[in-house]
Amino acid sequence: MSGSIGSLSSAESLDLDDSGVKRRFVTKHRENLDRIQQDCANGAPTRHSVHDPSKRELDEYSASAYGGPEHWFEKHKQTVLNACKKRSCEDWAESIFPMYEWLKQYNWKTTLLADVIAGLTVGIMIIPQSMSYAKLAGLPVEFGLYSSLVPVYAYAVFGTSRQLAVGPVALISLLLNTGLTLVLENDGKTPENTPNYEEIYGNLAIQTSFLVGICYILMGVFRLGFVTILLSHAVVSGFTSAAAIIIGMTQLKYLFGYSIPSDKSLHKMLVNIFRDIGQFNYKTFLLGSSCVAFLLGMKTLAKKYPKFKYARALAPLIVTVFTIVLQATIDLEARGIPIVGNIPKGLPRFTGGIAVDIDSVGQLAVVILSIVIVGFMESIAIAKQLAGKHNYEIDSSKELVGLGVANMCGGLFGGYPLTGSFSRSAVNNEAGAKSGVSGIVTATLVMIVVLFLTPVFELLVSSQTLIHCIPKIA
Repeated sequence: MSGSIGSLSSAESLDLDDSGVKRRFVTKHRENLDRIQQDCANGAPTRHSVHDPSKRELDEYSASAYGGPEHWFEKHKQTVLNACKKRSCEDWAESIFPMYEWLKQYNWKTTLLADVIAGLTVGIMIIPQSMSYAKLAGLPVEFGLYSSLVPVYAYAVFGTSRQLAVGPVALISLLLNTGLTLVLENDGKTPENTPNYEEIYGNLAIQTSFLVGICYILMGVFRLGFVTILLSHAVVSGFTSAAAIIIGMTQLKYLFGYSIPSDKSLHKMLVNIFRDIGQFNYKTFLLGSSCVAFLLGMKTLAKKYPKFKYARALAPLIVTVFTIVLQATIDLEARGIPIVGNIPKGLPRFTGGIAVDIDSVGQLAVVILSIVIVGFMESIAIAKQLAGKHNYEIDSSKELVGLGVANMCGGLFGGYPLTGSFSRSAVNNEAGAKSGVSGIVTATLVMIVVLFLTPVFELLVSSQTLIHCIPKIA
């Protein structure tokens, strides 16, 4: 480069020597600029070479303060290695397994009983709720139970919140149902023209859970927890309110007792509801609406009178037991009220082969992205609130990893996407949960149910899918 160059800034960095006197510290870049300026002032031709990364040789002009890119890489690699060597095994255990942090200071005598009570309380809630949410997601009820088993164990080990209760929730179930239905419709597959539609749909739900888990883990590793601040409160509030309306509309078929085709448009759903109103089943409606009224009443009672705080958690159990006893004694199914029916007995099978056999990642991208963002926002909000009450901190990146492992386990063991539940977390906290032990107790109770009590829950009335959703969105 030759010719005249205008006046260049002579800004320089200042440093102190050992005697405290300021000294001039000039970078290589500053030296090159000074040399070019001098050459131009003297009318002499000048040049400045740019280092070619493909060549290892460095000339006097292209060398930076640390040399070329390969020298920079070596220097920082050594810095990272030195930092890793300084960490003890205990530090690594706390980073990889957040459970270790609270477990080493866990007081078994004073807090174990409180965690067990809280875990059993949440377990009582999650069993009927998970079955309801699975139906909301368009899946068989066992998917909800499986999502409340291995993933809950996984979160207890890898999650950072000690009171957060993870599992199936209404909003994620709705997002999954809407997204997967649209994916299959775009592929020309509907329940009417595809004999194995339910199997394909279930496999996509498993794959979605696995991919959501992978996304969460990658976001945690690269510390991308800040993405939630990009969505304003108004957007989230509007989305949640609209979702509540859609959830209620899609579940009316269980309350009215006849099939109502789903649709993406609200006005078309209303048309579908009233088109076959002549098939209205008043028996199902009376039983379902009575149970919904009872649940809402117990929820209000628990809010108004603190001494009845356990009423909110016990209400789903009371309704569940009541309808099961009715079916066992007077045979509701014979009287025109449908029941849940067959639930596979035993632990979930390993579905890793289905989870990793993915050939439609592009089609699932929108579903995965929506579940990742909404799920993490819902989970981190309640986790930080509970952590503030109990004087400990939540690391958003570690929390992403914990949710990721839980969702990945859901995909590997027959579940579907999950996140933290506002209602169950509130009950878990109010019941006295102090650590992830409460989650372990909850998952153990679910395991007992899938091993020994599925024949009992087969007698559950189908309208329970609405009964346990309405109080969460009201």
